[in-house]
Amino acid sequence: WVRLFGLLLGSSVYSFSGVLGVYLTGLALGSALAGRFMSRLGSLAALAALQAGIALSAAATVWFFPSLPERFLGIVQHAGTSWWTLFGTELLLVAEVILVPCTLFGAVFPVAARLLSSGDGGRAVGRAYAANTLGTIAGSLAAGYLLVPRLGVQGTHGAALALSAAVAALVLVAAARTGPLPRRLAMAAVLALLVAPALAWRAPAWKPIEMSAGVYRPAARAWVEGVTAGRSDGRVAAAMGREKLLLYREGLNGSVLVTRDTLGNNTILRINGKADASDSDMLTQVLSGLVPGALADSGARTLVIGQGSGVTLGAVLAAGAGPTDLAELEPAVIDGSRFFQAPGHDPLDDPRVHVILDDGRTVLQHARGHYGLIVSEPSNPWMAGVNNLFTLDFYRLVRARLEPGGVFAQWIQLYEISPATFRSILGAFLRVFPHGQAFVASARSDLVLVACDAPRRLSLARLSAPQVLPSLRRAKLLGPDAVAAFWVGTFDSLHVLAAGAPLNTDDRRIAEYRAPRDMIERARVTGGPGVLTGMLPHGTWRDAGSTFADWGAAAWFESRGRQLARSGYFDAARFAAADARACGETATAARLDDA
Repeated sequence: WVRLFGLLLGSSVYSFSGVLGVYLTGLALGSALAGRFMSRLGSLAALAALQAGIALSAAATVWFFPSLPERFLGIVQHAGTSWWTLFGTELLLVAEVILVPCTLFGAVFPVAARLLSSGDGGRAVGRAYAANTLGTIAGSLAAGYLLVPRLGVQGTHGAALALSAAVAALVLVAAARTGPLPRRLAMAAVLALLVAPALAWRAPAWKPIEMSAGVYRPAARAWVEGVTAGRSDGRVAAAMGREKLLLYREGLNGSVLVTRDTLGNNTILRINGKADASDSDMLTQVLSGLVPGALADSGARTLVIGQGSGVTLGAVLAAGAGPTDLAELEPAVIDGSRFFQAPGHDPLDDPRVHVILDDGRTVLQHARGHYGLIVSEPSNPWMAGVNNLFTLDFYRLVRARLEPGGVFAQWIQLYEISPATFRSILGAFLRVFPHGQAFVASARSDLVLVACDAPRRLSLARLSAPQVLPSLRRAKLLGPDAVAAFWVGTFDSLHVLAAGAPLNTDDRRIAEYRAPRDMIERARVTGGPGVLTGMLPHGTWRDAGSTFADWGAAAWFESRGRQLARSGYFDAARFAAADARACGETATAARLDDA
């Protein structure tokens, strides 16, 4: 159920707590009702009826699954930017699916404990608790490690209700052997056992591409509404029908979906309904690998945290990285990334690459030796668990694993967090890494922080190497010198933004709890999409110091201004022209004005 609603509601701490809250409410309600009516329920036939009821109610809810994405779209449209309204209606949707079987779960335990008691009630309850605890542990391990990866979420749901039906049948047989059965309870159990398999067998399978639409994100909802304007129903199916399914895998840690639009122009990788990589978002992925790779020593031992599409890994290798460890938690992402690579050019096939299927922090804690370059490109901090890669404690761990003078790059998504959340993450980063360079990309909504204690030159020669050219083309850059367009300044200009902000730490998970609300309330809380990018500086040639010393002022201004204008960042391009004029590059400034 957590995996099911993670697709619909998003994999935040709130979606997990919502499912858990309804689950526990059902258990409490069922236990209370069973205690009140124990005189009628204290028999094997009653226990069989309860287990059969669990199977029947679970089978009935399978019919709801395919309609959940469309219904949830209506919920988010009604909630607007009110997070509390959205969360409240999400709880109602969760309750509609799981409250009845959970209530029956709650009733089973006291009934079973009553049946086990024979003189010593305390011993009976102890045995019941022991069996329940062992079963819970076994079920969690079996579902997480065996059933979901092999049968999927819906298949595991079916296996669980089949188990309840089997238990009901066995208990009913045992009850028949002990004496006459209470007629009504026996009939109810038999009827449920007959109907449940039929319901489960005839239930329609959900469509992974629709379940992964991710309309809990305002951006995804706006896209669905935009491409289905004029329709009153079936909007999720119509919108996602524009994409072709390439891969769907329900792995150990998440559900991975890869699609390509019907025109073949855009491949998208979604994890738990969240688009984490696409062909239309290549600039950030390329810069996250190319810039730190070119700043680090050639041949540096490298760690890349997070695979995604694999484009960042490819850019790091093209920029001259040495032996490279890739840390990726979900194996299905590795398979999904291959759809973004041309045959024979997959960075995973590079002999320098060693894939480690584990959490990035675990890799850092247990790695041998140090790294000259570390690139962290996790998903958004509002996702449960991802916050661990944006905390002060994580950055200290990175610092401990960096060689003296090493380079560390951190990708921070600006488009779904508020200024307060951003400042808490930025403050944690700058506390550990006070020196470096900042770059922005993708409509200035992605920030790439490249930390390096000692001054380092961004090598134009390495950016001009033949193996880098494919990465530049994927990012639609005019040339290697166009990278200068996305530089916004040194860390010295960022410290004022983080001053006084509470730091995001392991023990104070500000981003993990605030960012999910930011995503929904963004228009009202953050003041619109341009607020965070408006907070960032416009770096000048004088600020650049030795970073672009290989480029020369005239070439730097020319490439910077033209790429900014080509990318549609006209205000930044005008600033570049004004900066050129202030530095005496009047001819260059005039050409940029004309452009």
